Amino acid sequence: MEIHYSIKQLGKKHPIIDKATLSIELLETKTTFRSLLTAIVQQQVRAYNLQKTTPIVLNILSTKQLNQASQEGKISFGDTENTTIAQEEAAIKTALEAFEDGLFAVFLNDDPIESLEQIVELNQDSVFTFIRLTFLAGSIW
Repeated sequence: MEIHYSIKQLGKKHPIIDKATLSIELLETKTTFRSLLTAIVQQQVRAYNLQKTTPIVLNILSTKQLNQASQEGKISFGDTENTTIAQEEAAIKTALEAFEDGLFAVFLNDDPIESLEQIVELNQDSVFTFIRLTFLAGSIW
């Protein structure tokens, strides 16, 4: 199943990622957000691990990639010295805990997702928006 998503950060004028598509292994169109988030994390961990194990022979950035990377604030050729493989179960646990702790907010179209057990209905036009929340500097009191 393919889902559309966008990633935003508070205080930024433009989204970090604006309406991209992600293919996940989820058979049902009506499921809990916990199942959906788990499927997204599994797909992302597999893609990350595949990237780490696939050697890059020569990587040349296109103009589009260069412009996108410069807007994100980091231009990289994709080569890293860190070859550590991500652990799927740990990543799922971390993502679920981060959502419960309020480190990011999720909206399905314009409706907020407030619980991991909330039922979400997916269709071709559904767009998930992930907003990374950051804490203010300084003390609370």
